[in-house]
Amino acid sequence: MEGPNYGVCYSCRDPLHWHKSCPKKKPCPKCGRGFVQWLKVGDKKPTRGKLFFNCSMDTCNYFKWDEGESSIVRSRTNEDEDDELSRILRACVRISDEEDVDLSVTRITIRKNGIPK
Repeated sequence: MEGPNYGVCYSCRDPLHWHKSCPKKKPCPKCGRGFVQWLKVGDKKPTRGKLFFNCSMDTCNYFKWDEGESSIVRSRTNEDEDDELSRILRACVRISDEEDVDLSVTRITIRKNGIPK
């Protein structure tokens, strides 16, 4: 099973590019050699789903919780629904590859509390 940081850039959490080519990548404020990674706790701990920052260098001990609004919003997201959407999108990519067809997602509507307005 893929963890909460699978398929996203470790610098900005964008799913469209990787850490290596991230335009928002910043050097570590502690050691200056590594880069700041923005990750999500995946263990079954009280902090599961919470975002934090650390250094890409194993020898650096830089760590800071993300206390911003995005961390609060993301940590409240239903993990099962995230996993389901991820599975659906991966299935679309697989079907597109296997059947040699182009699939396009032009609109995704997410309703607060799942209740249509």
